[in-house]
Amino acid sequence: MIIIPTYNSELKLKECLDSIFDLDYPNHKVVIVDGHSTDKTLEIAHKYDVEILFEDVGNRSGACNVAIEKYREKYIAFTDADCIVDKNWLKELYNTMKIDPKIGCTTGPNITPLNSSKFEKGVGIVLSSFLGSGFSTHAKLKDKKIEVESAPGCNALYKKGIFKEIGIFDIKLNTAEDSDINYRLRKSGYKIIYNPKAIVYHHRRANSRKFFKKMSKKY
Repeated sequence: MIIIPTYNSELKLKECLDSIFDLDYPNHKVVIVDGHSTDKTLEIAHKYDVEILFEDVGNRSGACNVAIEKYREKYIAFTDADCIVDKNWLKELYNTMKIDPKIGCTTGPNITPLNSSKFEKGVGIVLSSFLGSGFSTHAKLKDKKIEVESAPGCNALYKKGIFKEIGIFDIKLNTAEDSDINYRLRKSGYKIIYNPKAIVYHHRRANSRKFFKKMSKKY
């Protein structure tokens, strides 16, 4: 199952859903958890074979928790509405998960699309650098499967059962909710494995005003 939190995501959602429904993976359920968008997000979503839920907390943590608490699927994948997933994304995440029973989460690269603006590409370079990535391996491009400390919210597959042990996303956190859940996952003895073939192309904000607005917003 794939979860996509949305809020006023009309500009990128179609591109995201087109890539989701082009995945080389059979029978994947797609769920959109919306924060009561006021644009055309839901109008776009209704054109696809997705289930639409709503969250009332007002942030991404709340959206993720709605899906975790509702469904009983063995695995839950997360991406964002401003992402394009590679055709083999979900298959690579799932196949990596089966390597070791102690793997609780699998992840992969978070790459700026080739057709992005110069500003977006610049942001992507900074975020993939040693300092810009916050010293986190998952934010940089690697060429082999390795154990990492965290996984970005836009590119992660979790075993559903681990949430019973470590708890769900902290709704008090408007940012870094993915880092928090991954810290608790590793503290409980589970591994996070990075697969370089599980690629997500993530749009950055197109200019500095939108970038800093993104850094401070809840979605």
